[in-house]
Amino acid sequence: MYDQRCSVGCLSSQGGWTPVTLPDPAVNVTDLAGRAAGLYLGTHQNTTECLNGNVPHLVADVHTACRQVVAGTNWGLVFDAYYDCIGPDNSTLNGSFPLQAVVFVPLKPLTESYTPEKRPKVTFVEPSA
Repeated sequence: MYDQRCSVGCLSSQGGWTPVTLPDPAVNVTDLAGRAAGLYLGTHQNTTECLNGNVPHLVADVHTACRQVVAGTNWGLVFDAYYDCIGPDNSTLNGSFPLQAVVFVPLKPLTESYTPEKRPKVTFVEPSA
């Protein structure tokens, strides 16, 4: 039977997703979500009112995680990204915004460390409802 937790947003149009109980010892989903949030902010600087779009402190709180095993693993995440930064008037700003993302984690060779082409890659990120 298909699990409804893996039928949200970016995961609904793809098959083979299974839910993950958090925290998952296989991967740090908070780190993966942080990568996705950082990428999103880099391309959508008007998401926050931070000075020059610079968000030095970003933390992700993952609500839902699913995985899809391929030649590596796709991790589907639904999370809130929390930030704090300096505003245009030099005041401290903080807030959050909801995101959903898919991050691909390639298979790691047993005898090698990750090379740039083998690092986790954000393949999809957008605001979630």
